[in-house]
Amino acid sequence: MLTRDYLRKIGVHRLHPSTSPFDPGYDPATVESHLAQSSHLMSSLKISMACWLVADEAATRQKVSAAREHGVSTVTGGGPFEIAVAQGELPAYLDLCADIGVSGIECGEGFTGLPVGAEDIVRMAHERGLEVQFELGKNTGGVYR
Repeated sequence: MLTRDYLRKIGVHRLHPSTSPFDPGYDPATVESHLAQSSHLMSSLKISMACWLVADEAATRQKVSAAREHGVSTVTGGGPFEIAVAQGELPAYLDLCADIGVSGIECGEGFTGLPVGAEDIVRMAHERGLEVQFELGKNTGGVYR
């Protein structure tokens, strides 16, 4: 008997992809194993924090490619977006994200202000084939130390 048959037998319905795990900088083998085991449950994979920017680029590309092979979209975390905006390098950041092959970006103003209009951000991202997830609110209510 297969596990899916057993689950159906005890009344558990098929689960649709609804989780969005994040990769905080795991090695490619770990991410690939997680995708092999659970991609059927994932709606997306967040390539989080700035780890992917400082890690070996080939490893990052391998993880993004593995997600795509499993039919799971990928999105970058919002921190690197905020840094790019603060440094005046949003176009270069979007170019990099598109070249790496992620499906989309997360953007917002969790730690910084946003001098660029949301419509402009979405337009620039879409011009590069990137989807946009917009994070609402601040990550801290007080002074960030």
